[in-house]
Amino acid sequence: MLLSGDCQEAGHYRQNRRVPVIPCQTNDASERRGAQVKCELIQYQMAAYAAHELPPETSLLIEKHLNQCPECQAWYQEIVEMSHMWESPDPVTDMPDIVSGVMEEIRQMPPLAVRSLPRSRPRESQKSKLAHFGLAACLTFCLFQFGIFEHLGNGLTEATQHLSTRVEHIFKEGNP
Repeated sequence: MLLSGDCQEAGHYRQNRRVPVIPCQTNDASERRGAQVKCELIQYQMAAYAAHELPPETSLLIEKHLNQCPECQAWYQEIVEMSHMWESPDPVTDMPDIVSGVMEEIRQMPPLAVRSLPRSRPRESQKSKLAHFGLAACLTFCLFQFGIFEHLGNGLTEATQHLSTRVEHIFKEGNP
């Protein structure tokens, strides 16, 4: 339920936002609580009110409340001040151009140390690759000979069978 009027026409509420209902003031013991809730709802809509995005009926209700509530007046003043700061930021002072000075210092720096190690010949790198490949092939052959992969497979099969029987037991009879 909307506060009043057709808020869907207002720019702030085009994104399917809903405005809560402002409760009526009562003369009984819950009057203070109702006023507090009313202030919260007014403060919730204060930014849209400051930006003139609310329908006229809602704006009138907020203006009436602002005339009676000093706390909401202070809240409204703070929002107005923040919007002025946002809309008109302080002019940026001219920054000194330090790029040319830094680039000149970089040009005057001594060059980095030149590589003193000779580059490896391509033939040595091919030998190294061949040696690594041969070592990997030998290790794989040894692992197959000793049956490491077979024992590993058996262990995984046993663990899988155990888990499947436990899950089957849970489905049939409930918790273990």
